Amino acid sequence: MDADYLAAVDWAGEPLTQVSLAVRGSGSVLDIAAAGSARFNFRLDVNDFVPDQTLFGEKKLYLNHGYKDPTHLREVLAYEVLHALGVPAPTATLVHLRMNGESLGVYTAVEAVDGGFLEERFPDPDGALYQLDAPAGTLAPSAEMPPVYDGLEVERGEAIPPVPEDFSALVSALATPGATQFDAVLDVDTTLRYLAANAALVNLDSYAGSGGNYFLYAQSGHFTLVPWDVGDAFGLATCGCAAEALVGFPVDAPTCGPVAERPLVAALLAVPALSARYRTHVGRAADALEALELRVEPLAALLRPVVTADTGAFFSAEDFEWALTQDLPRADEPDKAPIFGLTSFITARVASLRTQLAAPAEPAAGAAGACP
Repeated sequence: MDADYLAAVDWAGEPLTQVSLAVRGSGSVLDIAAAGSARFNFRLDVNDFVPDQTLFGEKKLYLNHGYKDPTHLREVLAYEVLHALGVPAPTATLVHLRMNGESLGVYTAVEAVDGGFLEERFPDPDGALYQLDAPAGTLAPSAEMPPVYDGLEVERGEAIPPVPEDFSALVSALATPGATQFDAVLDVDTTLRYLAANAALVNLDSYAGSGGNYFLYAQSGHFTLVPWDVGDAFGLATCGCAAEALVGFPVDAPTCGPVAERPLVAALLAVPALSARYRTHVGRAADALEALELRVEPLAALLRPVVTADTGAFFSAEDFEWALTQDLPRADEPDKAPIFGLTSFITARVASLRTQLAAPAEPAAGAAGACP
């Protein structure tokens, strides 16, 4: 659900007068509108009307409200963990957004995964870029003949035939019983780093849970996974799990539901050498997660003046302060796992990760995953 507007922007003293502003999202738009708010997620395209115009080097930015997160910090901090593990992920920063003179509070500005992103991170920026959501995003073979993959969108490059051949080759490789070599179709180590970071962060609105919210970038049929939309990390998306299950989200079966339903996890972690490498990355993710405890209060101090003065937010200033360190019950869903306090969750999750890693690896094959 998109609506485009011609806009003028002043970003930290950098004025631009010919900019495309679009409301983005589907379910989030409905939720926000139902609450009587105009704090939608936006896409800012600064070269739509003026070719090659950039804003501090960026042609496109996404402005995410994070209306389900009382701390406003989850998305930025999750990207920090992904970066720490060397995953090619967008950069993100916190902003105070004003529109037509009215404060819309704290937003997260996220770099677009586009041509500029690819040029900075890959030797070949002319490959095919796909955005994945369920059901195609699970990477499970299609049950239909000819195959149909709803949720597969071609962002760059042509999909000829309708299901791209390189995507079909990836799905087939992951579905091959007993396969142990995936290097021909997949950047295996980056994928293991991505899976490790998401497991550590308990980011379930991702491949591990919803089966979406990521990109695949193909260079000559060799795929690299690029994360996207990580604002539900730190257990904000629960996948139906209770609080204890989220804190103890399993390292060796890092899926919401049966591992077999997530072939990327099932295939890679069935190979002992890859499972061992993945666990090493989980250990690094635990270290990166623990380091975030020192980041929470300095970032909160930057946001506090805006949050305190904000009378139209989805959460109160008191909720913001409380959720930085302590669990906050969900007012509209009291029976659901609470919104975890950031620092309390980090402490508990790091302890769980280290306890799990100290034990021998559990076989992923046939595992029930979290909250079966």
